[in-house]
Amino acid sequence: RDAAVLSSNLHDIPERHRNLVSLFDQSCERLTPMDRDALMACAVFAGGFDARAAAAVAGCELASLFRLVDGSLLQVSDGRFAMHPLLRQLVLSRSGAATDRLRAGHGEYFMAVLADAAAHLEGPGQLDALDALGADFANVSAAWRWAAANSRVDLLVAARRGLVAYLMRGHYAEGEVLARLGAEAARESEEPAVLAALEDGDNELPMA
Repeated sequence: RDAAVLSSNLHDIPERHRNLVSLFDQSCERLTPMDRDALMACAVFAGGFDARAAAAVAGCELASLFRLVDGSLLQVSDGRFAMHPLLRQLVLSRSGAATDRLRAGHGEYFMAVLADAAAHLEGPGQLDALDALGADFANVSAAWRWAAANSRVDLLVAARRGLVAYLMRGHYAEGEVLARLGAEAARESEEPAVLAALEDGDNELPMA
């Protein structure tokens, strides 16, 4: 259903505020421009995020994030922030031209996270690395999809080993989807070396 007609299921607000759009508009009016920009930026994250990612992707300050928490526009638990899915949908619908820029920053950041993770997914620190990557896997998956859709084969090649190391621990169905998207992007690049890198035999994620 369209976010514009969805009603809030919160029980602690007046009846006249039950419409999610009205609540959102009233909340935004009380935000500073900095906090409003932070809210728009936070909507690009899938499945939650930490302050480091928010700062890297969109320059969000920690104080802004906590003001959004105070305004019930974000939730925070164990150092991770999250936005209600319906609110996220609504914010993205209002982000306009900024959405593409934010998605690009998000995609580049999490593809770098995935590329860096490869070195830590084997050896004594692998459990901590798996936990960290698992917490952000919705973001990583979204970033891979963004890179494939935008023909960023350079990022796909750099992040492939990290993706393989993580997915081979049980996320096979998602791995097949991401592998297919990566292979399609590689073939469209018409660069044999790129396709070969993505089909590297040392990384046994099938590129269908």
